[in-house]
Amino acid sequence: MTCWAGVNPAHFNFQLTLGAAPLFANVDDRNLMSLGVFEDSISLDRCVTSEADLDTVQIKLPVEAYEGLFLVAAGDTVSAVLSARLLVSVKAGFRAITSSSPDLKR
Repeated sequence: MTCWAGVNPAHFNFQLTLGAAPLFANVDDRNLMSLGVFEDSISLDRCVTSEADLDTVQIKLPVEAYEGLFLVAAGDTVSAVLSARLLVSVKAGFRAITSSSPDLKR
């Protein structure tokens, strides 16, 4: 499958490097979706070969997906990104509970 399957390249200004491997070639579709990528934009994300390309497609991605892909492109694993998101959610939930419960405030 080429990275352009189902993607109209005229809508984007990709600076694809000939022979460059896509940044997310080793990330399966399930993991891309767990980062927040919509199933219908996976073929677009398969075209990304650089951080500049990722910035170009940012407008087509949810913020959560862009941030996750950026972290993976920078060297984080998908599981590390998801773990960090979970930790942030738990902390936010705990703050919400403690701020609304006078008995739990300290």
